[in-house]
Amino acid sequence: MPQAPHSGKAGPGEGHGREAGKFRHKFRLVAMGFTQRAGLDYFETHAGVISITVVRMILSAIAALDLKACQFDIGTAFLECELDEDIYMRLPDYLGGKIWKLNRAIYGLKQSGHLFVKLLNHFLRELGFKQSQTEPQLFTLITKFDEVDAAEGIKSDVDAKWNGWGYMLIGAYIDDILCASNSQNLTTWLRCELENKFSKIKHSDLRWLLGMNIKVQPGLVSMDQELYCINVIERFRDYLMEFCSVNGKIKTRKTPAEAHTVLSKADCPKTPAEAKSLSRLPYAELIGCLLFLSNQTRVDISVAVNDCARFMSNFGLVHWLAGLRILQYLILNPKRPVIWVAGSKNPMTIIFHVDASFASCPDTARSRYGLLGLLNGAFVCAKTGILKNVRTSSMDAETGALAQCSMQAIIVRRYLADMGFPQCEPTPIGEDNNAALLFSQGPVASKRSRHIHVDHHFTREQQVEFKTIRVYREPGVSNFADDMTKNNTFDVKDRHTTISMGSPTLLPR
Repeated sequence: MPQAPHSGKAGPGEGHGREAGKFRHKFRLVAMGFTQRAGLDYFETHAGVISITVVRMILSAIAALDLKACQFDIGTAFLECELDEDIYMRLPDYLGGKIWKLNRAIYGLKQSGHLFVKLLNHFLRELGFKQSQTEPQLFTLITKFDEVDAAEGIKSDVDAKWNGWGYMLIGAYIDDILCASNSQNLTTWLRCELENKFSKIKHSDLRWLLGMNIKVQPGLVSMDQELYCINVIERFRDYLMEFCSVNGKIKTRKTPAEAHTVLSKADCPKTPAEAKSLSRLPYAELIGCLLFLSNQTRVDISVAVNDCARFMSNFGLVHWLAGLRILQYLILNPKRPVIWVAGSKNPMTIIFHVDASFASCPDTARSRYGLLGLLNGAFVCAKTGILKNVRTSSMDAETGALAQCSMQAIIVRRYLADMGFPQCEPTPIGEDNNAALLFSQGPVASKRSRHIHVDHHFTREQQVEFKTIRVYREPGVSNFADDMTKNNTFDVKDRHTTISMGSPTLLPR
């Protein structure tokens, strides 16, 4: 059904000739998609979006290769798609109450996103882009400029280091397109093609993407969520004042959690009355906001947030205070960015660190694993979680963590190959447990290790037979994945964060 008309001041580039300060009225007809029936009114609804890992990898490539970055926004994207199904829609009474047959997708239909992604992907493939098989919303164009020149009349403007090759990366998140290229002429060509295909295209420098502030400078790219972080702090400021204030001022923390502490089910409510007293607290909302931060940019709060998230359905006061403590930590530095830099001899080579915390869960005695993948000075891949079964030794837990890291390494290697940077050498994985390291290299069997079957063979196969990974000894002091398995002291956390997120001293003042 249509949205109610509303008015607002026309912003920059809006108004179509209207005088500044004039009001305009907007009106959008939106379908009541919830009345659609599966198998009759729609068949496919999946609309793929680019993963945050690939977004980080593209930003890392921009810094390492000094690419030109921009973004495109396709306005009224869903209206560009022709419907595959017969859809009839009754208009509201104040628009005549007639029944129309829809020829194009409109906002509100369940299949609109799927149809637009399908249309955009087909269009980019027709232009000559190669679609990634691992990440379907990642597209790469590698072409000789003389070939492009003959077909499109585009002149080469690439540096001599590219030897006449044009290179372009595209990451699509529905109608938001992240673009990185070594040629301004290629970017202009893509812009013209998009404008010819779609009715409304907005082109701009890369500054904001998916709520993240991105700054691109020669040889350096930074990404932060300062605005979102401040908004979250303001949203829960009343609770911070109630639970975390001293003399009317919010107390800040240097770490997101107390060192070496783990939350437990023992702190959950014991009686219905206790649970009811906590029902006014928006715990799920708080942890949801923090999860978004930790999954996008703030890897430094990953362990603390992941620990809190285990109690979303039944939280106690201790869990609530643990969530607020993370906000107290964020208040100190809401702008902490992830920083990628140029300068490496082999810039598009990734390195992993992995670690495990043996039997760290007090409720199940399961172990926590953590891994980080670094590309050009900062992480692009991060993961932490609890292993699915109980491990009987540190070596057992580390072997499980190694298997998780091996799978992530394979995925990232595929991303890099699709981006045009196939990894010729095995991907190094730093591991601080010598027993797990030796166990990963050969088919060792003993009474204590015979049961470690799938994890061991998967890692050993990738290392010995396929040579996709290479596990090496990385002492715990310099293993930055240690910060993904436990809550450390301020000194340790600060050192590891500087490694995993890039040093803030690299940013120009």
